[in-house]
Amino acid sequence: NLLQRHGYASLSEIRQEGHQEGLEKGIQEGRQKGQEEGQQQERLRIARSLLDVIADDRLLAAKTGLSEDEVRELRLTLTPEK
Repeated sequence: NLLQRHGYASLSEIRQEGHQEGLEKGIQEGRQKGQEEGQQQERLRIARSLLDVIADDRLLAAKTGLSEDEVRELRLTLTPEK
């Protein structure tokens, strides 16, 4: 029997193993995404604290890991209109 040669007793066992692998992959991807979002939030927090100290968007981007566009957008949203 082909199933038995590959170590499976039934199609149900194959489905169950596939389900488990998919679940584990989804959990791993969720953790990865959460870590990335947390790192981005930390970069934004650091950039906010440096906005009044570093006027050059390029330098602030380089120091925080944000893009220059992200720094400009952050500066615009946090700088009161005159």
